[in-house]
Amino acid sequence: QPPQPIDVLTASGNTDTAFQSPHSSHNNNGKHRPTASSGPSTATDLSKGSLTAPLLARAHEWATVFMSSPMYSFLMLSSILLALFGGGIYIVADVPDDPGNDIFDAFMTIVMIFFLLEVLLNIAVNKREYLWSFFFWMDLAGTASLIFDIGYLLGSGASWREQSNADAVILRTARAAKVGTRVGRLFKIIKCLSVVMKQRDLKHRQAAEGSNEMEAKVISQRLALVLSTRISCLVIIMALIMPFLQIGLYPEADLSMRSWGQRLEIAYSDAIDELDANSSLIETHSFQSTVEDMLVFYSTLDYSPFDLEGFPETLVVAGRVVQVPGQSLLSTLKSPERMQNGLKVSLESCEVERAGCGSGEFPAIYFDFRVPNTLEVISDFILIFLIIFGMVIVSFDLTRTLNLLLVKPMERMLGVLHTYASSILDTVLTANKIPNPEADKEYIETDLLEDLLRKLAHVAQLSTHFKVDMEGLDNEGKGVMLEMMHVQISRSKSIGVETNAPSIKTLHSLSSHRVASLTINEDHVNSWEFDVLGLTAAELSQALLHIFFDSSLGSKTTRRFVTPEIFTCFADAARENYLAMPYHCYLHACDVVHTSWRVLSQVQADRWLSAIDQYALLVAALSHDMGHFGRANPFLVETKHELALRYNDSSPLENMHCAKLFELASDPKRDMFALADKDDRKQARKVCIGTILHTDNVHHMEMVRDISTIYEVNSELCEMAAGSSGEAYSRYLQDVLQKDTMKWLQLFLHFADVSNPTKPFRICKAWAWRVIDEFFDQGDEERRLGLPVGMLNDREKVNKPGSQHGFINFMVAPLVFATVRLFPTLHPMSTQMAYNLEEWRELWVQDANPSQQDITKREEEVGRIRDTADDLAVRPERVLAAYSNRRSSVSRGSTRIRNSMSNLGHIQ
Repeated sequence: QPPQPIDVLTASGNTDTAFQSPHSSHNNNGKHRPTASSGPSTATDLSKGSLTAPLLARAHEWATVFMSSPMYSFLMLSSILLALFGGGIYIVADVPDDPGNDIFDAFMTIVMIFFLLEVLLNIAVNKREYLWSFFFWMDLAGTASLIFDIGYLLGSGASWREQSNADAVILRTARAAKVGTRVGRLFKIIKCLSVVMKQRDLKHRQAAEGSNEMEAKVISQRLALVLSTRISCLVIIMALIMPFLQIGLYPEADLSMRSWGQRLEIAYSDAIDELDANSSLIETHSFQSTVEDMLVFYSTLDYSPFDLEGFPETLVVAGRVVQVPGQSLLSTLKSPERMQNGLKVSLESCEVERAGCGSGEFPAIYFDFRVPNTLEVISDFILIFLIIFGMVIVSFDLTRTLNLLLVKPMERMLGVLHTYASSILDTVLTANKIPNPEADKEYIETDLLEDLLRKLAHVAQLSTHFKVDMEGLDNEGKGVMLEMMHVQISRSKSIGVETNAPSIKTLHSLSSHRVASLTINEDHVNSWEFDVLGLTAAELSQALLHIFFDSSLGSKTTRRFVTPEIFTCFADAARENYLAMPYHCYLHACDVVHTSWRVLSQVQADRWLSAIDQYALLVAALSHDMGHFGRANPFLVETKHELALRYNDSSPLENMHCAKLFELASDPKRDMFALADKDDRKQARKVCIGTILHTDNVHHMEMVRDISTIYEVNSELCEMAAGSSGEAYSRYLQDVLQKDTMKWLQLFLHFADVSNPTKPFRICKAWAWRVIDEFFDQGDEERRLGLPVGMLNDREKVNKPGSQHGFINFMVAPLVFATVRLFPTLHPMSTQMAYNLEEWRELWVQDANPSQQDITKREEEVGRIRDTADDLAVRPERVLAAYSNRRSSVSRGSTRIRNSMSNLGHIQ
């Protein structure tokens, strides 16, 4: 007989499905696992009480069956209701303490034992998910809270409540905590909801039995229960927080009861003094008047005194018996049946020693608190019902929404997919006279998708039957395959976007002869140690020629679009157009060219960028600050400079740089795109303008935000690509990089433009002094013009090493880290940046002599940068290791699949 499903409620709020069958066993998750034997079952038949069954397996089976029974559901619901409302009902009904307390304690003891048993059952059924989980601790909290309701433990029992001397805030906190102790019990309501939802789902499946509809029951159940559980938890937590928010407001501490006690004691003492002073007086009614005043005072309140203690009406004064009436006035009032509904207010001292006042005994007033207690219980009940109502409404609404938006469409999709895949497979298997071993197999959704994909793979294998290695065939074999069998050869397409061969016009420029005559070590040029500040003009010119023409990247790009002679003319003209500024000079342009070239090489740009894109980026790097005169865009706008007026305050410097580039290139002798066709010229102009304009720092934060968003959206693919050069990296190129190449070109140039902090510290420091000098020069002019001096431009206030800390920490580091996450091969730059930040901190401490508090703060910031850089540095190795483990796991899974499909071996 087929296995019968039974629904098991787990403590995590989920319902698990177990199967009970004479020919099946159970794993820890309650899912059906066929036994190895194909004949009569050799597995343990727990229903027959086999003595050979392990003790733990028998306990698991018994717990599973019991927790799926209606009896368990009834007991759990009854226990929760009794734990939540039992004590309050006793107070509202004012049940007498004898024998009411004993009965209540017995019921609450049974409830606590059942709660403990429930914890043990959940551990037995689902130890891995339940033990130490959130619901485990909530179950323990709910169980432990019962000890405050049981009289012989920590409950109040049959005793009068005493008015506390504690501060009012403490009293209110205790009131809020009283509601908070119910949290563990309230979370059990979530389990009851899951039972109701599961039973409704089971009825729906039974009603639909026999139809062709395939239900996405597992995904529906898990999504609905997990999400509704989370929302229910949120509702409970919000409701439990509400009393704490009112700690300072409710309930107000009532000091009148203690004040009346003190007033009565004084009145009683005055009455005795009066009797002692007048020997002829044997009775006084002054104390009685005070008692009557007290009764009048409480006549309009919800609580009032019903008894006095320690104020005897007959006593001996000065050797004679006298009367002080008053205590008997309360003897006619009805007292509450339960002591919990009364409050005893005892005095702390006696004005006159007498019977009942002295030797550790003090007078007391007993107040009837039935009405306030009833209102308090009713408010608790209302709160609990509101929470339960909120959970029910939210849970069922969420379930309905999920069914409409997710489950139903997925059911249709899976049904169609299963129907067509099964039909195709049956057709192919029948045609090949192979039995289908999975025709009657039951699926859950994830297994269904996996099996369907495997089926389609089988179909592809059956349709093809074999693979042909065309490279291994001789000419005759190829002729048979191609001309007689008409086999189509699928030519693999490279990931790279450059597919057009160079034209006849440019073939001469792709010769392999070297253009540059390097006098410096080529390996030095090909490293981050390359320092343009230490080169002569001739060495710098040859280094540029090497990058543009002789490097691996340049030989595939530059040689197709310009001749060395034209390039040299352009470079000379560009050098003349750069002004003798400390930072924005021709040396800076060459440094940015080198950095851009290194970045393109490191990210394997030739695999996903066209030749014209790579070449145009290098041209833009060489020209990106042409004509810069050491003043920032905000300064130009503030002073209404000609460039700001010409370009409408929008990146005036960057627009000027672009204009100068194409002004120089308009001369045929300096046309950097002389050999490019019309389309390439158009693309090159687009790249140059787009990348140079984005070197304006006004776009910096937007760029960081954009590339960070791209990483978050594609984080899994980026992580896989970080340690891979195979299929994962190819997918990364196609799905991430090639979608918007202009964004990456803009990123690379801006990254190179601000990359000084990522270079070796001696280079980083040299460029830092240059840019600071340029800032100071602008600050001096701002001071002369009466303008506000920029924060980084005031040579009288700025600490040079300190300014670099802020520049790296707040501007460069976010860009570098976001870039390295997308391009893992650049991680040495983030590592060097972290090291440089530590060096700047040391110089800052020496130069500024800061306080220990400031030092500690910067050390924390440096530590965060260092930790992030270290994590990015080891990411490729970490991802590679995880990928290797995953491949091993997949390999083992594939082996199991092949073994299970042994009857299809000839297809394999």
